Amino acid sequence: MSKDIPIIGENKKEEFSSDLQTKSMATSVGLPDDSDIKNIQTIIRNYNIARPGEIDAFVKMAKEEQKALNNDYGSNANSHTESGKIQYRRALTMPIGLLRQIEEAYPLMFNNKKHLNWFMKKFPMFNVARKI
Repeated sequence: MSKDIPIIGENKKEEFSSDLQTKSMATSVGLPDDSDIKNIQTIIRNYNIARPGEIDAFVKMAKEEQKALNNDYGSNANSHTESGKIQYRRALTMPIGLLRQIEEAYPLMFNNKKHLNWFMKKFPMFNVARKI
């Protein structure tokens, strides 16, 4: 039966990576819209009701971290490797439970650069970096 099925395209093995999957998913899903803003606001509001004050503490922590940054992009001197390359960049902070709830509803939100930038622009209270 496999002889009857024509092969379309090149007959070579395709490389699979989670980055490739995330990019293709993001393209097919598109950026979040106004209804997604309302849904995320509801997630945040419900989390705040369940754990009062926790989000406020993280927002305060983000503002304190912003003041201590060496630059507007969220990297400090201790975030560089010996060769001078940036090892990591602290973009945002929030309670892990809230992060997981948002990730459950929107799997690409923190795994796709465009989605993360969208989130940081729409919900700047969680931003550590002053510039996106």
